[in-house]
Amino acid sequence: RLHAQGIEHVVISQGSEGVHWFSPSVALHSLPPKVTVASTVGAGDSLLAGMVHGLIGGHEPQKILRT
Repeated sequence: RLHAQGIEHVVISQGSEGVHWFSPSVALHSLPPKVTVASTVGAGDSLLAGMVHGLIGGHEPQKILRT
């Protein structure tokens, strides 16, 4: 429904359970690497910043999630 309303990318972050990314051409799920977490403050902001940077750079969602 969100795509039908003109929203091109839908991202759902689920912390240690990973991130789901839905675009008009692909539905992706990616798990984070196993690390010791000191704090989750700013994690969502960092995720969004990386995704926007990748999209502005012309990269496909698959590549953005791998980097």
